[in-house]
Amino acid sequence: MSGTLINIFKNLKKKLHKKKIVSTGHNHHGCYTIWHRGGGHKANYRLLDFKYALVNLAYIVLDLEKDPNRSGFIALVLYSNNIVSYILAPQNIQIGFYSVIGTSVPEQYGAAMPLRNVSDGTLIFNLELYPGKGGQLARAAGSFVLLIGKSNIRGNKILVRLKSGEEYLLNCNCFTVIGKVSNDEHNLKKLYKAGQARWMNHRPHVRGVAMNPIDHPHGGGEGKTSGGRCSVSPYGLLTKGKKTRRLKINPRLIVKRKFKNK
Repeated sequence: MSGTLINIFKNLKKKLHKKKIVSTGHNHHGCYTIWHRGGGHKANYRLLDFKYALVNLAYIVLDLEKDPNRSGFIALVLYSNNIVSYILAPQNIQIGFYSVIGTSVPEQYGAAMPLRNVSDGTLIFNLELYPGKGGQLARAAGSFVLLIGKSNIRGNKILVRLKSGEEYLLNCNCFTVIGKVSNDEHNLKKLYKAGQARWMNHRPHVRGVAMNPIDHPHGGGEGKTSGGRCSVSPYGLLTKGKKTRRLKINPRLIVKRKFKNK
């Protein structure tokens, strides 16, 4: 590749990068609002196309990258109308991979299409909860959703099952991508020194039982124990067992819950 083409390629990437302001766990007053965060390597935010707004177009993969802001790989793609964008990379794709996006395109690996065009038993990712809102489900490394079947019980809905076991009834016009997210071995990665955690904006944790009673409710016990009380935060709030989940979907569309009695 000549020097001119390399410069053009770099400029295309640069336009898809956005400056990321890292607060390092502080608010606008400079006070700590999130513990154990700070430092970290400088990183720009990559502008990804989660909505797949360019419909009925083909694309080809120009490059594969590791995004510092997410666990899965991302792909730099060139659409057939000469627009360049980042998308979530499906598993096991390479540079030169060719696929399509559209409402009535053939079903193939890496193709983006509405749920109504996907056959039963297919693995999908980057799934919309509501049409036009953009992909919200199955965006982490190695994640996917299983399309179980099409149902007319509650209107024009399709049943999908998440890796957690939950089952949702979603609109048939919700866009998704066939396949699963790349980098499925992300959970096997090891940190070989403390500095690697600091690069990722993680600061050291100190156990509450190792503190003094004035510093933490768990501190000051004999033999470094918490005294038999429930796990709490430094402010005395429960940290284990309390429900903190916030649903992004209407509860009436949940057919099966991840846990019982929730």
